[in-house]
Amino acid sequence: MVKVYNSGSSLETQQILDTLKENQIPAYKKDIGAGGYMAISTGMSISGADIYVSEEKRQEAEEIIAAITGSASLESESAEEGTGNDWKRRLFASVMLVIILAGIVTALFFT
Repeated sequence: MVKVYNSGSSLETQQILDTLKENQIPAYKKDIGAGGYMAISTGMSISGADIYVSEEKRQEAEEIIAAITGSASLESESAEEGTGNDWKRRLFASVMLVIILAGIVTALFFT
């Protein structure tokens, strides 16, 4: 099995997996690091999930994923490194965490 894509959204991940399944391409997702725990507890993961397919179906899977995501082409080297939007996801998650913590502190001390 080879990694073909890193998805930052659980909705996108599920859409890709469903589309691959409809096209008879076996695939699975693997959460990155603690992303699986975060997805269970918060409903989202800042690390995203990697999508894997068999080596034989790789080209076909990359074409389908490119059609879904609007990417021109996917290469294994870029897939191994992630999507390039990792810093945006991490920044967004950090800002959201600060906002949530500020809300909790405000609720605890000012109610």
